[in-house]
Amino acid sequence: MLKSARTLLNTRLIKCFRWRNVIRALMADQPADWKSFLRTYFEEGKVVLRIGEMTFTHGAKLQKDSNRLVYTPLTEKAYHFLCEARTAFRTSGIHGPAGTGKSETACMLCQDLGEEVIRITSSDEIKMEHLVLHHKGWAVTGCTLLYDEYNRISIEVMDEAIKLIHELLNAMKDNKAEAKFGSHAFNIKQGQRHAWVATMNPNFAGRTPLPEVHKSEGRIIEFTVPDLNDILSISLATEGIEMAEKLGPMIVNISKDAKENLSK
Repeated sequence: MLKSARTLLNTRLIKCFRWRNVIRALMADQPADWKSFLRTYFEEGKVVLRIGEMTFTHGAKLQKDSNRLVYTPLTEKAYHFLCEARTAFRTSGIHGPAGTGKSETACMLCQDLGEEVIRITSSDEIKMEHLVLHHKGWAVTGCTLLYDEYNRISIEVMDEAIKLIHELLNAMKDNKAEAKFGSHAFNIKQGQRHAWVATMNPNFAGRTPLPEVHKSEGRIIEFTVPDLNDILSISLATEGIEMAEKLGPMIVNISKDAKENLSK
């Protein structure tokens, strides 16, 4: 099988397993709320997506199939959180240790909504003039702006950046065609729900503490290490392994024992 065909098949299988888990959640002793999951409908010639009481029109951006993360309960919770933030024109912060899928989850939501994402790797070399250029592109395209490891940026730059971000988000909320920040003018694509997302690993050495204004004005969700049993079982199943549900937890336990008892 061609690599592209394998990737497409894996993506479709991961989505099938997602809906299997949704059905299990709905049939549990304490059933989940159907509205809490992102659902897709075809209405009046348009593809629309709903989650909670929120509705989004699919962006019709052609997405290249790529290897996806397995959907977990934390993924569903993060989807709801990110959609609430974009509906309210607020910033989103995803905090958590490395390897928990913070950035990939935000990108997966954009894929499911059919939207483009501008993904930027942060560093202490990013200055305010760079952020101005990033946000000019974000405003005029109407996409999601995602900063990986945002707290690598210096606190002086972050303090100034939040003023720019809020100025633009307020203008977008009022559906204005342009906004100004200092001597800079920003053209805004109207009728779009621009989303601003930043991922952070607050406890990692060398990271800048997030300014209080970011915490108070934006919305933050904490990511933890997900359930590896379910992730590994589904990953094995997408590769055609029949005993995936039994093998997944066994491999996780072996890896855990090896990590705890073997030397590096």
